[in-house]
Formats: sequence, structure tokens, C-alpha cells
Amino acid sequence: MELPLWPLEKTEAYIRERLEAHRNAKVADDWGDALPECTEEERWIRTTQYAVKREGRKTAVRVLDDLKEAEALAEKEKGFVEIRKGESIRCVNNFCGVNQWCKQYQASLKGEDE
Repeated sequence: MELPLWPLEKTEAYIRERLEAHRNAKVADDWGDALPECTEEERWIRTTQYAVKREGRKTAVRVLDDLKEAEALAEKEKGFVEIRKGESIRCVNNFCGVNQWCKQYQASLKGEDE
């Protein structure tokens, strides 16, 4: 797999930006302020998808992003819709190593339980 390398200037700018973000977060934490939340891109969001399936078949006929489209196709295929709930991959798998303390992640868990 070929991966393009960033130019040195872009790499340095990205590192400086991330260091500044960490410094700002440390200052905010020291002052008791709320830490900035991670973006969807930073959390590696996987959106909810709808798999149209038929009895006796292991794989989906089709996987769609829209529930209404999936229901219409399921009716046409005489099948059913399996909901594949979206999640924050980085958070769920604890790639950053702090999900047990992360207020944003803990709030998302509470939202799922309700």
C-alpha cells in the first residue's frame, strides 16, 4: 500500500498545532475548565447503517445509510432490516487509552443506555 508523505512544512505545522492543543487542554484542566471535546474525525466515527437481509443468507443483500430506503428494499426483497449501530471506533476500542475517564465518551455511553 502506497502512502503519500506530507511535505516537511505541513508535518511541522501539524505537530505544532497538536502541541498547542495539548498545552491549551492542560491549562484548561489546571483551571478546572472543561476540556475540549474530540471531533468526529478524531473519534473515527462509524455511522449507523442498515443491512437488508433475507432468511437463510449470511450476507446482506445491500447495506444502506438511510432507514427508509432499507425498509423499502427489504419489502421488495421479502427480507428484513438489520440495524448496524454507529459508534466511535477510537473510543470504544480505547485507542487513546483514556476512555474510562473521558467525559465525552462516558456521556455517549449514558445516551446509549437510555
